Amino acid sequence: MQAIFSALGQAFRKSILALCLITLISTASALVLVQQPSYALTPEEKIDRAYEYSEATGLREEDRQKDYLEEVGKAQQVDSVDKVYQDTVKANQKEKSGFSIIEQAKGLIEKVTGKD
Repeated sequence: MQAIFSALGQAFRKSILALCLITLISTASALVLVQQPSYALTPEEKIDRAYEYSEATGLREEDRQKDYLEEVGKAQQVDSVDKVYQDTVKANQKEKSGFSIIEQAKGLIEKVTGKD
């Protein structure tokens, strides 16, 4: 009888331990899934924050933002120029589709074989 109670006691302790571990793991995983707040600042907030340190820091931040915007503008211009170039190339290919090397070779082969 003593052995039965001992075995039941061990099984009860193991089940309580397993239940506690499952609760701990589920609680920890729920806390991990909580989204952390974003601390990203807008350009204006960055400039304001820089001015809080000193005027020179604020001026440098303004210059940095201005340079960034200029580079973004240049990149967009390059993209638009590249797109215009590709459109022009496609239009030229459509105009000169009869003059491609492959089609000229096909024409020569047809002339040589007498299918023309």
